[in-house]
Amino acid sequence: DYELLGIVNKVCFPTVTVLFGDRLYIYYGAADKCIACISVKLKELVNELITHKK
Repeated sequence: DYELLGIVNKVCFPTVTVLFGDRLYIYYGAADKCIACISVKLKELVNELITHKK
């Protein structure tokens, strides 16, 4: 829920990305009150972006 409810609802904004080996760590602000981090294998992210491009 912390990513959904805030001053402006449903807003997440990436602030920093860091690459360690083959993993990309994305630090982001969520709903104006939290900082969070998610990681993904870079190759998997690129494949998803290519698969779902418009």
